[in-house]
Amino acid sequence: QGNDPTDQQAVELNARIAAILEDIQHYNARPRRHFDAPSAIANPYAHYVDSWREAVERTGSEHYPGQDDDRPTGEVQVTVILDATGQVIESQIVRPASDPRLNQAVSRILQLAAPFAPFPPEFLQSIDQLVITRTWSFQPGQLSTRAP
Repeated sequence: QGNDPTDQQAVELNARIAAILEDIQHYNARPRRHFDAPSAIANPYAHYVDSWREAVERTGSEHYPGQDDDRPTGEVQVTVILDATGQVIESQIVRPASDPRLNQAVSRILQLAAPFAPFPPEFLQSIDQLVITRTWSFQPGQLSTRAP
């Protein structure tokens, strides 16, 4: 056995099929993500993202970095990934601010604002995670966010 070319071809074919099946299982195990983006069409996630924005802006304004005359200003572009329970599972600064206090404030604001609302049941039919990218604008004592 093993010397027969037909047997060897069958072994190689089975190995390829097993590798393809493993790739498919890995692909299917990945979380289903929705990447939020501004759109002219109705977006089923818009209300949730707007509630998230309000919570971030309220928390960021209440816990603005610095003291009185020493409050930094600037913009930071941030990508946040939320899971179905409303927990922040990852945040990444895409475009940092020139003042490192603002970059540090992003993590603190997300920690203070979390957890966010869990996804409504209708989301769970199509996504496991929501990816939100926004530009955070720190202006004297107030945080606002907008789509990049």
